[in-house]
Amino acid sequence: MKSLAWYCFAVGFLCLVSGETQTCQGAFDSTFLFVDTVDTGVSSKFAFKNNNTSEGTVFFSTARRSDGLPCIRMRFDSKRLPLVSIRGGIFSKKELIREPVEYPNRRNVGKVLAKRGLPANTVLTELSLHICHNEILTDDAGCCDGSPLYWIAHAMLRREDGKTVRAEVTTAGDGCELRTAAGPDIVVCRLDVECMSAE
Repeated sequence: MKSLAWYCFAVGFLCLVSGETQTCQGAFDSTFLFVDTVDTGVSSKFAFKNNNTSEGTVFFSTARRSDGLPCIRMRFDSKRLPLVSIRGGIFSKKELIREPVEYPNRRNVGKVLAKRGLPANTVLTELSLHICHNEILTDDAGCCDGSPLYWIAHAMLRREDGKTVRAEVTTAGDGCELRTAAGPDIVVCRLDVECMSAE
């Protein structure tokens, strides 16, 4: 009975959120404002949980898809250990990050190697997510209402003993804070952007 009540609550909450949110692409269609550039000085370290030693860094830059759609490149650079997978997401407001947390954007190194025709044992210590305007969740205020965007991310790394471990973004980065709420705690970071009008 308890699990049924929780399921009904979750479904109701998702319907409520989905009814009030859209993507930055949808907001662009109504406001003609879109993210033009991001603060390339923004970066944050990721490390194993309960370990202060940095295992890599997340960097940001502006990118565009082949069809011209504006995107934000989230680049994971592991200093020494092979990447297994990366996950992340960008939102116009912290409040739009659902609980429990979902990572809408992800890449698996194995699939990347297969797509590139590389041997399965190839080591990658750098991999990027391209998060475009049709993947950034926003609300009626849009993505360029004078406020920054917010992002979440983590990486799966392979240790020397072959074990796969999760590395979390740390709160040491500028604009990052630990959000404690229902579900696992998560670090949420600010991403300053500059906007452009299509008019």
